[in-house]
Amino acid sequence: MNSNGKITAPVSLHADVYPVLGLTKTGTFYDIGHANGNTHGQTNKWSNHKPIRYDSPAELTSFDPAIPNSGDHYYAYGMQVDIMHYLLRGYTQQDKITAINTGTEGFLYKLAKGELAAWDYLPPRPGTDWCRLTDWDGYVHDVPDPMPAVQEKSYQLSLAGAVNIPYDDVSATTVPVGHLSLANLLVPSAISSVRPSLRTLYRGMLFYRAALTDVFFLTEETPGEGHVSLANNTRIDLTEHIGAWNVRTFFSSARIDLNDCTSWNSAGYLIPASSTPYTVTLYNQGQPYVVAVDTCKYIDSAHGTVNFVCSVAAYARNLTLTSISMQAYTEGMVNPWSTLTTFSNTSVTIGDTRIFSYVDNNAALHTAYRFLVTVNGEQETVEAEPGRN
Repeated sequence: MNSNGKITAPVSLHADVYPVLGLTKTGTFYDIGHANGNTHGQTNKWSNHKPIRYDSPAELTSFDPAIPNSGDHYYAYGMQVDIMHYLLRGYTQQDKITAINTGTEGFLYKLAKGELAAWDYLPPRPGTDWCRLTDWDGYVHDVPDPMPAVQEKSYQLSLAGAVNIPYDDVSATTVPVGHLSLANLLVPSAISSVRPSLRTLYRGMLFYRAALTDVFFLTEETPGEGHVSLANNTRIDLTEHIGAWNVRTFFSSARIDLNDCTSWNSAGYLIPASSTPYTVTLYNQGQPYVVAVDTCKYIDSAHGTVNFVCSVAAYARNLTLTSISMQAYTEGMVNPWSTLTTFSNTSVTIGDTRIFSYVDNNAALHTAYRFLVTVNGEQETVEAEPGRN
């Protein structure tokens, strides 16, 4: 039977499982393989009771949180997650760690690349695994994701380059029956004989961009604190790292200071929390947006052609751009500035950057360039001379 999305014995495929999952029968046929196999994608993996892969047709008497491990794969409640023991490879404590794109295939590299299993649900495979109707006894459909989630928005750095980035954690110490939480997800015995819960570990955040040449990472100072505290230190000046970032969350058995590997050793362990990245934007105090010349350089040996590229980045609020143009300066003219091209009015949302470009094939006549744009009613002008990379 079922009530408010919770299934309890006796379990009926047609009267309980199909209605709770919102499935539709094929003709007159209700298929246990279809329901348990989750090709429909409706099974909530965060219910502690659900169909799992287990080599027995008999009713399971226990949904143990550590059904067998294999190497660094951790199986819990029908899910798989990868556990690793090294942050990065190829670094010493003296290194200034701001890139992890080469020779560093440790946890942070694989986390950023999306190469780790992060609480992947492994439902039974019809025709290969047993599909037990009794697995649905105790299933709860409306269960929230307990993993720490970053609040996606813009964050302003202080003048000293510091800011707290909070995360949302819906996993309470005491949770309703049938709900998985950080409190009852335990580290497997193969990793730690003490078997602490994820709630007792440090939450961490990895900030990165696609090329992985600009990264930073850290954990909260004490488990359950609710945020990570970014601040300038000897390894990184955060005021030089403004803009939009991908962020993934993870658990760590030890505290990690900003971009610091000094306290890490192979006895520690790291567990991914987020399977997809979040997006946050950092901006300096008093700098809600930036208008810049990104490129102004000759692209031929005769210096007859210039590639001129400009951008407007929104760090604190959405922007409306009007009167957008690129101009060139010709010496000796009564009106030395002439318009090369204009652009249609457009907008830039928080965390995004709008690019404008022009190739000037008459660069031999021009000694300087400028970009003009009105941002939310304010006129902005940036100049540059050819030769800039």
